[in-house]
Amino acid sequence: APTSFADSREERGGLVRLEGLCASKQTQATLVRMAGAGEAKGAGGLVRSLYLAMRSMENKVGGGEGIEGIYGSITESGVTKIMEALAEFGGMDKSSTLLDVGAGLGRPLLHALVAYGVKSIRGIEVDPVKCQKAKVFVEKTLEMVNKKGTEAELEADEDWLQCRSIESLDSLGPTTHVYTFWEGIPVVAKEALGALFSESATCKAIAVVQRALRNKDTLLYLDQLGFTGVEVAKSFPVTMSGSGRTFRAYIICKCGVPRFGSTAEREKAPVLDALASDEQVGEAIQQKKRRGGVKSARGQKHSQSSIPFMKIKKFARARRQKS
Repeated sequence: APTSFADSREERGGLVRLEGLCASKQTQATLVRMAGAGEAKGAGGLVRSLYLAMRSMENKVGGGEGIEGIYGSITESGVTKIMEALAEFGGMDKSSTLLDVGAGLGRPLLHALVAYGVKSIRGIEVDPVKCQKAKVFVEKTLEMVNKKGTEAELEADEDWLQCRSIESLDSLGPTTHVYTFWEGIPVVAKEALGALFSESATCKAIAVVQRALRNKDTLLYLDQLGFTGVEVAKSFPVTMSGSGRTFRAYIICKCGVPRFGSTAEREKAPVLDALASDEQVGEAIQQKKRRGGVKSARGQKHSQSSIPFMKIKKFARARRQKS
C-alpha cells in the first residue's frame, strides 16, 4: 500500500495572474486573497445547496457513525470561519490540496472544494464503516451539487480517501493544508500528525478543532505534539450541529508563511512566535494587562478568557443555593 498521498490530477485553475501590474509581492498576495474571498462569497448559493445535499445524503447513508471514535459535524457557519481563516492566514486557494485527518464523511473537504475550488481533497480515516459511507457520500453529494449548475464539474479523485491510521504514513505528499477534529483522536495520532506536518515541505497551515486550551501555553502544547516552527495565527469558538457543544478552532501556520490578516487582528493574537524574545514576551504580557480583565471574589485579576472553569462552577452553585 502507498505510504504517502500522491496527486496525479492535472492542475485546474490556479492563482490570479497579475500581469502588467507593478506591485510588491505582499500586494500581489493580498489581491490574490481578495480574489479568492470574492469567489468564495460568490459561491455562497452553491455552498447552501451543498449543505442541503449533504443533509439529504447523510440520511441516505445512515448517518456518519461507525465503529471507531466519535462522530459529529461542525455547523456550516463554523466550517465557513475555519476555511476563511485557512485562506486568509494560510494562503489556501485553487492551487491547494486539503487533507482531512479523521475525515468521517468528508464534509469540510466538500466545503473547501465548493467554496474555494481547491485543486484536490484528501482524507484519512481509520474506521472502515465510515470509509465505506464516505466514498458514497462524497460521490453522490457532488452529483447533486453539479446538477445545480457549476462553472466546472466538481469531482474528487477515486482514491481521495485512505482507510488507515495517520501513524502508518511516511509523508503527507503534496498536501498544502490540513483540517482535523481532535475529539476522540489518541495522543499517538496527534504526535504522528505533528511530526509529518513539521517535516512536510509543502504544508503551510493546519486547522485543529478541539476543546479549548485553558490555562495552557499553546505553543508549548503544540511543541510537545511534534509541531515545531509554528505560530497560532488565530483561534475562535465553533459549535457542533445538533448537540450545540462548543469547541475551539486553532489556525496554526508555519513560521514564515505570509499572513494576510489585518494589522488589528495580528495585534490581538493571543500567542507569540516560537522564536519570540524575552522583551517580546514581556511586552505581550503588559498589553494583556492593559486590555484589562475581571476581578474574582479574592481580588485576583484574570483575563475574561482565562477564568478557572472550577471557579465558574462554584459561583454558579452558590447562586443556586441562595435562590
